[in-house]
This record gives sequence, C-alpha cells and structure tokens, in this order.
Amino acid sequence: MARPTSTHAKWGQSYKRSRLCMTKKHFMVPLLGVRHFWYCFEWQERGSGHIHGFLWLKDAPKADEIHWDLLKRPDAIIPDEQANMMHQFIEYWSQIITASSPFPCLDDNMPLLGEHPYSKGRVRFEPEHNDRLMNPYNVAMILGWRANIDLKPVLSKEAAINYIAKYASKAEKEAPAFPELLAGVVNEMEGEGTAQLACKKMLNKMLGERTYSAQETAHLLLGIPLVHASTTFQTIYISAEGGFRELGTEEDAMANGGEESDGCPD
Repeated sequence: MARPTSTHAKWGQSYKRSRLCMTKKHFMVPLLGVRHFWYCFEWQERGSGHIHGFLWLKDAPKADEIHWDLLKRPDAIIPDEQANMMHQFIEYWSQIITASSPFPCLDDNMPLLGEHPYSKGRVRFEPEHNDRLMNPYNVAMILGWRANIDLKPVLSKEAAINYIAKYASKAEKEAPAFPELLAGVVNEMEGEGTAQLACKKMLNKMLGERTYSAQETAHLLLGIPLVHASTTFQTIYISAEGGFRELGTEEDAMANGGEESDGCPD
C-alpha cells in the first residue's frame, strides 16, 4: 500500500492537469480566442508545480506593430469623459493664466516644514478594485483558475525571448559530477562494506544532491508531459563539432502508433 503522501501527490498532479485542461477548453479558447498555446511545468525547488506559458490570441496586435504614442495616453484608447473635460479645461486656462497664488504675500519668512503627527506611519497603496488602467490579471480567468496567476501582454520580441530563455526554461542547479559523488562515497566507507552497499549509498547521495518534490515525482511517474503545445516541435542535437542529427518529431511518434495530443485527456 502506497504512503498517503505519494497518493496525495499523484492525485494532486492528476487534478491539476485536469483543471488546467478544463480551463483551457472552456475559458481560454472560447472567451479569450486563443489560437495557439505553449506552456511547461517546472518546480525549481518550489515543491508545487509552476506553469509558464504563452497564449496567442485571435486578432491580437504583433509586438512590432504596437503604437507606443497611443499607450502614453490611455484615455485615447479608453475614453474617460471626466479626464477629457479636465484636460480641455487645463489646456484652455494654461494659455490665459501663467501663475496663480491663492494666498497673499507675506512680509516675513515663515517656516512651513514641520513634523506631521502621522509622519511615522507607513505609506500604503490601495489601488481601485478592478482598475481598468492597472490590472495585471484577468478577472474572468481568476474565477476560472482560482489560483495565483499573472497575465502580461507581450510588448516586444526581446521581452518574449528573455522570458523563454532566461526564466521559463532556465536550467536547474547543476548537480555534482558522477566521479565526485563516487569518490565521496568511497572515502566515507574507508574500505569497509560491499559493492552493493556502495551502490546503495551512491544512489542515496545522487538523490540527495537533487531535490525532488513529491509532486514532481508523481508528475513524472504518471507520464504527464512537461511541455504542452498546440504545434509540433522538432528536436535536434548540436555537437561541439558543429554537426547535428535529428532526434525525432511528433510525426515519427504517430508513425510508430502514437497519437497527436496536447497532453489533455479527452
């Protein structure tokens, strides 16, 4: 009988996968108009799964076609009647009145700076709920996903490349080399014990040098892919000599009896 921790981890990973697929099927595609997607799982010693991804929306502007002059004035995109009236008022009177002081001039200098009774308090920013000009998340997606999420538009090609190369697909911490681990095990045994015991200690040391969370282990044992995408990818191996060889594509897997899938159960 499996331990409760392993059972809970397997159930949690299967549930997370199903919930993600349901969110994609019933929210992302019909409501956001997602045409293509790419996302991957990572842990990075977090313990719980962390998902990175990109969503290609229907009729979305390209990053190199964004009009930055319009983004400098949000009211040009999202009309605000009060803001427009204030802008017209200021523009008109700024041409008539150059300076104005509501207080009479003083004959003597007066110190105006002093310690406010509430100056020791902390400054706290309380944004307006669902502020249309500052909203880093999608309200409908929060209700559908019901977990931490962060949606940001891709505003430049450089930002997208940095996100993929330096954050979403960053390499994990490098583990010690095999000879170093083996030498450490041999030195600890000091010539005592059998080869079977040495192999056992070697395996324990290898696992100890790399933090495998219960959820990550369950994810791999369940055979859930680490990367999901609506398109196929071709993997190549590039050697130090400059040559390369094809490792295989999804078409090869289908030719061998496999089926094309986005990783979600039917």
